[in-house]
Amino acid sequence: MKELKGVWKILSLEISRSTLIFWSILLFFLLLGIMFSVFIPFPGVMNWNTNVPVMIFLIITGARMFKVCLLYGSSFGCTRKNIYIGAVTFLTILSLISAIVHNVVFSSFSYFLETMEISMFINNVIEFANIQTNFFIFLLMDFAIFMFFASISYILSIIWHQIGTIPLYGILGVFLLSVLLPTMHPYWRDLGLWIYDASYLSLVSLLLLCSVILLSFPYFFTKQIKIFSREKPA
Repeated sequence: MKELKGVWKILSLEISRSTLIFWSILLFFLLLGIMFSVFIPFPGVMNWNTNVPVMIFLIITGARMFKVCLLYGSSFGCTRKNIYIGAVTFLTILSLISAIVHNVVFSSFSYFLETMEISMFINNVIEFANIQTNFFIFLLMDFAIFMFFASISYILSIIWHQIGTIPLYGILGVFLLSVLLPTMHPYWRDLGLWIYDASYLSLVSLLLLCSVILLSFPYFFTKQIKIFSREKPA
């Protein structure tokens, strides 16, 4: 347990500054948009989205987390399994906290903008799905989405550290081919229609299940994780 606390402490110290900077920048631009809408009226509506910036932040954070855990965790004798468990649990907690903070910010600014009656709106990506929304549903969906994207970036960082960049290019190539090939377009369209028609419970369950699978599979190969790029597996 002491090793896990050490990993959590290292990650909190490493990520706290970037987290504070990110939320400060996001709030600054939201306030700047409100000021422009109030003092510089213009035709049309200004639309903002706050989910995507948080997703990008968690993707970057998830990609950094594995290397940080290895470098600092191994320096005080933490085992590979505890390093991995500590990183995964911290990523889960960070996704949950990000979902809570994001929903508080989203709800607060949405209510404020409705009260002000200005030509600025904050959109949530969940609103595009055909589901009834409230704070609790927003919170669950945000957590599931944030966890899913953070898990993907975390796993890709492990692949990059263990094997190199070539597999990442291969994964990117397969994804781009699936998007560009006309024969795959019906599958993407069916996926989009399913997301639109699915219940929030189905969407949350699917995203969380994918996250659990992504994060659980490498656990069984932690002994093969290399601390340094040229190190032989244990």
